[in-house]
Amino acid sequence: MRARLKRHNMKLTSKKILIFIISFLSLTSYADDIIEDFQKPLSRHWGFTLGTWTPKDGILTAFESGERRHGPVKMREKMNYIDAKFEYEFKLNGKAQYSAIKGMGDVNGKLASHFVIFMSTNDCQYKNLITKAQTIKIITFQATEDGREKIDLLNASLKLENGKWNKATIEILDGVLYVEVNGQKFQVEHENFKNTRDRFGIGGESGGPEGKSAGTLQWRNLKVSKIK
Repeated sequence: MRARLKRHNMKLTSKKILIFIISFLSLTSYADDIIEDFQKPLSRHWGFTLGTWTPKDGILTAFESGERRHGPVKMREKMNYIDAKFEYEFKLNGKAQYSAIKGMGDVNGKLASHFVIFMSTNDCQYKNLITKAQTIKIITFQATEDGREKIDLLNASLKLENGKWNKATIEILDGVLYVEVNGQKFQVEHENFKNTRDRFGIGGESGGPEGKSAGTLQWRNLKVSKIK
């Protein structure tokens, strides 16, 4: 009798372990491609949020809102990738100043941006100048003995207009970040690009605390592929 109970308990334990493993993999593993058509509410994998975000009719619209003085930010989490390709279209409306995309992971034991790409139509300044008009700016955060420091990798001319859709392709491959915006091509290298990232984010400066009346940022046809 005791032997039967022991075998039964072992079967239950094995079954629980198997269920746990399957559940864990379902949360951490993804198909090679992530496609967001923005026809329905965003999935649970979209986490940290600043501002108001609305997917509708194939377009994701965002604008600044809330007590915190910050442009809209939305993070897509639990991805685990080193090399990846991001393809999407973006548009700045009203007084919007820049659209951005970033990849995040560990830097010296803390979550930080491995890359941030700013694509601006107008000057954006708070206490300091964030980015100039008609500019693409790429930064990273590098580990130091005391923590992290921001490193500017690129400041270059970029032709963009508010009110028009722009096509962007960002590819990280073997430590090199390739960016193409409306046929304009850029390239930077950094050791951070060889590290594993577990999320990416989109956002920018939508025009100010007045919210939607000041301006909006929009995205459509977002695809992330070649994740590994």
